[in-house]
Amino acid sequence: MKLNKIIIASIAAVLFLVSCDNWNDTETLSPTVDAGCPAVRFAATNPTSFEISPSNDMSLTLTVLRDSSAMASALEVPVTILRDSAFTIPKSVSFSAGSARTTLLIKINSSAIPGSTLTFAVKFDDPNINPYKKEYATYYGTVLVSPWVNMGKAQFYDDFVFAGMYVTEVTLEKNFLNPNSFRISFPYSEDILIATEWKDASSNWIGGATQTNIVFTLNGSNVTWSKFWYTHLLYQGTTGQEIKAYLPSAVPVSGGKAGDNKSVVVKDGSGNIEYFDLFPYYWIDGVGGFGLNEVLVGFPGFDLSGELDIPVF
Repeated sequence: MKLNKIIIASIAAVLFLVSCDNWNDTETLSPTVDAGCPAVRFAATNPTSFEISPSNDMSLTLTVLRDSSAMASALEVPVTILRDSAFTIPKSVSFSAGSARTTLLIKINSSAIPGSTLTFAVKFDDPNINPYKKEYATYYGTVLVSPWVNMGKAQFYDDFVFAGMYVTEVTLEKNFLNPNSFRISFPYSEDILIATEWKDASSNWIGGATQTNIVFTLNGSNVTWSKFWYTHLLYQGTTGQEIKAYLPSAVPVSGGKAGDNKSVVVKDGSGNIEYFDLFPYYWIDGVGGFGLNEVLVGFPGFDLSGELDIPVF
């Protein structure tokens, strides 16, 4: 047994010596940067993800920088495309003489499907880059082609908030992936709330929460929405007492479901939507509410202002 151990140890030592003899030390030098290098790179302020509404002219813009010490002359820099799933990307960017920044305009092909996520990557190469800059010469981007398709301008009227004074315009969008889902841009700007007299010498109810969009969903002939939407108003101006337009069934009062059923979609003889006739329950959490009040959303092509004889703000 001792003999076997001695033989095994000797073989291991020989293998070690052979492997050491075949080992070659290598040395990798850090890259050098020429004195006149413009150090072209993508600005750190560029977002890495985008959401773009579907259209025939979808695009995004990236800011590109160079060192101010190299900006005296005009400069054209090649762009290397690393990844391109549905984009039209220029082969170069150009700096004007005296400018330390320019832009790279990237177009998304109109065939891109709403709801799809697209990726791309581009870079600048030697001798135009400085690898020691905090910004990068390579850019990786993601684009979500929004499933929301712009249908145009709609008219919005809230009988509780606007009190017969004004109709306002909003952007109306339809969800490509769910044709029963629609959304509008937030209609309660501070300007219209002032014009409809929620702020005067004695009181100021403006200042409640806002949101980007309000989403409505068709369920047969009825229209529903998430639990509530904000009105940008505070009850008696009290912090935390938001006036919200609740789906009636979400309010702790009797008859909530029946209240939900009051909100309907109205169509013309050809089945095209003319307007939503909505009845949210205006409620302040922990305080109470003002009951059901009518809200109307007139689709593009339907003159809600004319029907109500109320001017557009």
